Amino acid sequence: MFRKTQKIIEETEVEILGGDLEASVPRIIRKYVFLPTKCLKLGIGEFFRPASVCFFISVFLSVIALISMNQFQALSELSVFIYSLVIIIPALLSIFSVPSTYVNYGVTDQHIDATINVIERNGVKSEAEIEMLTDNIEKVNNRIDSRIKFYKLTVGAVWAVYLFFFNIQFRVLLGLGDSKLQVNLTQEILDFGAFVLMTIIALSSIVSYKKACDVLIKSIEFSCSELKLRYSNDAK
Repeated sequence: MFRKTQKIIEETEVEILGGDLEASVPRIIRKYVFLPTKCLKLGIGEFFRPASVCFFISVFLSVIALISMNQFQALSELSVFIYSLVIIIPALLSIFSVPSTYVNYGVTDQHIDATINVIERNGVKSEAEIEMLTDNIEKVNNRIDSRIKFYKLTVGAVWAVYLFFFNIQFRVLLGLGDSKLQVNLTQEILDFGAFVLMTIIALSSIVSYKKACDVLIKSIEFSCSELKLRYSNDAK
């Protein structure tokens, strides 16, 4: 069952991330170059999906607010308050969206259909085998979670080391003259800003990777539940 699980995961990756159009790509390039790129792209899409909804609502409310303030002079005096609401309301609607908008982990009906075909194609055709596949997938998911935690700890450790040396450099700068202090302090602030930006990109990539893995793993888990029900009904 171990080899079947590995093969099912690999074929599910190709079905969801690659598709038939990339069948001509050599396997090693597809596995280590093409699929990771597609995986990160899928994760980024899932990561920014709530933000995109929030953006469109904000644009819609901004247009309404602008038209209203042009029509009613009294509202223009409350422009700061109104534009604050234009930002806050979409953010709240996105944060407190109903569970049905996010509980599927980004999995679609097409993902389920493709994954069911992969599972059946690999000879998993009984309820007992589905149970073993589900157990193996749970272990795989735990391994993915461990990898994500390692990435986050790495980012945290890099930040700790950077802040340590940043503190030392800052103390050294305080001992310099005013002219040198201003030049070096400006450079330190720019470096700090660049490091913050790199950290945001790194964390966004980690979260996006996790979301893409969730789509793959949950596609298999949901498909196992579907097949388990199907085999259970066939046995009656």
